[in-house]
Amino acid sequence: MGERTFQFRLRSSHPDADAIATMQERMKLCPISRNLPDRVRKRIDLTLLG
Repeated sequence: MGERTFQFRLRSSHPDADAIATMQERMKLCPISRNLPDRVRKRIDLTLLG
């Protein structure tokens, strides 16, 4: 399987550490991520733009 990228825009351009941790945890709960077979490597990267 290839790599997939999900992008979204935040209301704040300077999220604090708690907001970032919350986003990372929510990404793990995404139905797409949860339903992928265990053989699929999953990685969460958060990149803040501008």
